[in-house]
Amino acid sequence: MEMSLFEARILEESGDLKGALTFLKGLKGNTNLLGREEMSGRLELGLEMYAEAEERFLNLLKDRNTENYDHHRGLQVRPTISALPQIL
Repeated sequence: MEMSLFEARILEESGDLKGALTFLKGLKGNTNLLGREEMSGRLELGLEMYAEAEERFLNLLKDRNTENYDHHRGLQVRPTISALPQIL
């Protein structure tokens, strides 16, 4: 079902991040679960859905590969929103 991920990638590259994420969430069956989770996390970061992306990347690190740099980077790019009011 790599074609499904390809379709989501086309939506992502066209700038329709929300449409791509909605498309991925609607996938059923034998879709590449790892690829779907990684892409969903990347899309959630792009949509500033930081809590969802953080949970997704933590699960990928815990359940899949603790040494995957892309999964660690997914956690590192999240801004520290809670610190902003103290700075302002």
